[in-house]
Amino acid sequence: MLRRARLAAVSAMLALAAATAHAAPAPASVPDAPQPATAEAFAVGRMLMLEGDFAGALDLLHKVVEASPRDPYARLELASLALRMGRGDEVARQARQAIAMAPADPDVLHDGAESLLALAGENPEVLGEARDALEKLLLLRPEDPDALQTLSRIYLNTGDARHAEEMLRRLAAAVPDSRPVANQLLHLLLQRGAKADAAAVMREQLERDPEALEQRLGLADLLSDIGDHAGAVAVLRAAPAEQVNQSDVQRRLAFELYRTGDTAGAKALVDAQLAAAPDPRLRLFRALLLEEQGKDEEALHELETLHGELPKDPEVGLALARMLARGDKREDAQRLLQELIGMVESGDNGERRNVADRARLELAQLLAQEERWDDVLAQLDQLKGSTDGTGAAAALLRTDALVAQGHKEEALAQLVPSSGLPPAALAAKRAEVLLGMDREKEAAAELAKLPAGLEGKGQAAEVYQRAGRHAEAIPLLVELLAADPSSIELRFRLGAAYERSGKEAEATETFRELLRQAPDNSMALNYLGYMWAEKGENLPEALGMIRRALEIDPENAAYIDSLGWVYFRLGDFPHAVEELEKAAKMLPSDGTVQEHLGDALRAAGKGAEARIAYRRALELRDTDSAQVRRKLDEVERDLPRQ
Repeated sequence: MLRRARLAAVSAMLALAAATAHAAPAPASVPDAPQPATAEAFAVGRMLMLEGDFAGALDLLHKVVEASPRDPYARLELASLALRMGRGDEVARQARQAIAMAPADPDVLHDGAESLLALAGENPEVLGEARDALEKLLLLRPEDPDALQTLSRIYLNTGDARHAEEMLRRLAAAVPDSRPVANQLLHLLLQRGAKADAAAVMREQLERDPEALEQRLGLADLLSDIGDHAGAVAVLRAAPAEQVNQSDVQRRLAFELYRTGDTAGAKALVDAQLAAAPDPRLRLFRALLLEEQGKDEEALHELETLHGELPKDPEVGLALARMLARGDKREDAQRLLQELIGMVESGDNGERRNVADRARLELAQLLAQEERWDDVLAQLDQLKGSTDGTGAAAALLRTDALVAQGHKEEALAQLVPSSGLPPAALAAKRAEVLLGMDREKEAAAELAKLPAGLEGKGQAAEVYQRAGRHAEAIPLLVELLAADPSSIELRFRLGAAYERSGKEAEATETFRELLRQAPDNSMALNYLGYMWAEKGENLPEALGMIRRALEIDPENAAYIDSLGWVYFRLGDFPHAVEELEKAAKMLPSDGTVQEHLGDALRAAGKGAEARIAYRRALELRDTDSAQVRRKLDEVERDLPRQ
């Protein structure tokens, strides 16, 4: 009975709808809402669907559409039911007709697009139609969140990241408090490498919720990643009082202070954390801070102690090896690296293999300092191609090794996109090798691939200086310095380029200006002092400069060599021998220091000892061999025959 009553009601409503349709002509425009009979038919159709009578509901809605052919809502209702019944062709046909009937109705555009999107898995062609409908909707309702969200997904699925980002930016502006939307935008920005834009989004989120610690730490990490370490420090220090003293915040803050050059501030934080709780990672960081402060002996002691406690910790082993090499204990460093390689290389774990690669790269770099190029290449050949940056560094070192052996064509041939070098670094290294082969036009073509503007000019200047073309670097450095006159690094490089181009007056003035800006720059003090010592000029002033450099960095062996050389030029041979013996002990593999020591010993009347120093200089092969051989012959000729 109930069933028959409902069907009777449906028949009556259909009759009413038909009568209404015949009683008046079709409206000139689409009605704002369904007519009464259509609305009642929708209700009955839904009742039939709830009872599971989809066929009956479909038949009813077809009759409604026939009775009101200009009603887009009836077609959308029919499309919705057809979708549930798996009738894709019917869905597409009714949705398209509804959209065509009401191209200025936001609700019709929205629902029609949703119906089409539901078919996209089986029929990708309808994706474009859905996109077009939603774009029309946005012209009518620019901040419609559903349309913006759906369009962002469509653009992402079709690989149009630029438009997807535009939609997400508009959506984030429309719903600024939505964390999921902001996270979607962040993910897209980071995916395309727009880290500065991502940082701006994260900063806006943090301003809305200052107590979101995870967001604060993420922003600090991102700022650090793009090189804004001062910004990272500010973000961490702005944390609420109950957060700023948390160990995670303090550790990050210590690291960022270190990256800004505030090693004292970083060390104070690390010491405070270590006083609260011992931590091997912090002890390792503390050792690196001590090294940065020039406290090499204290740093070495800390690393040796830590290595004794954690002999299988690869990071500690690598740090200790670097420290030993810096102190010119190269044999100890090489032995430690070999042990580390043997310890970790057997493991299948990818992280352990990466450690082995890093250790091999460190070992190869040490061997390069001794010009053992065959051994360098042997180590590089065993790298497994890890992804932590060793691949690019290995490609550069391999190039240097091949060039040093005279295999320039082979070096050039291995500098290809698959070498792991970023495009700009690849072009720069190829240009450097080509300049060394006097292939000027090809080098110029590679330099043209560098970024435009000052960044590319800075890279080109580095290429010319590495290739020994200092005169060609000068105009680029002058332009760069004019754009950034406060840059100590650029001024130092310009001074060095002048000196190596034989322009001593310009070099002197450049270094004097640098020291007016930074009176305690030990590198500039030493460079200018040594330059004068080499020329035998301004020796009293040179002595004062190098002494000041050593006050700033007392364990710097190169500065001690400079001091000894100034004493030699001043004719103070006892002091020259004293300082140069100290430098030679610290730098036993430096041929220039050995030659200097030989000169001082010879001038001091110690011919036999001078002979030993000259022979050592010849063995090291990093000086003018003919000049050293001549000095050795003269010393041996003057020595009494045994």
